[in-house]
Amino acid sequence: MATTEPIQITDFDFMEGDDGKTLVVVEMRNASTEAQTRTLNVVGSSGGNEREGSATVTVSPERPQSVEVPLGLEFEMFRVRGDLSFDLE
Repeated sequence: MATTEPIQITDFDFMEGDDGKTLVVVEMRNASTEAQTRTLNVVGSSGGNEREGSATVTVSPERPQSVEVPLGLEFEMFRVRGDLSFDLE
C-alpha cells in the first residue's frame, strides 16, 4: 500500500537577498493532523554554476509555513536564466 507524504510544497518564489545573492522562499502545507518536521533541500543552477541550500522546518497542520533558503548564486544572473529543484527529507 502506497503512503502519501503529508508535507507538500504549495508555492515558491525567489528574490534578491541583502547580499545580492538569490533567496528562495518556499511555502509548504501539512495535510496530516500532527506537526511534521522535514529538511527542505533546494538546488539552484545558473550560468553553469550550481549551489545547494537547505532548511529544517516544522509545519503545523493548521496553517501554511514559509521558509527562506539562501543560495550562493548571483541574483541578476539567476533571474535571467536560473533553475531550481526541491527535495523533502
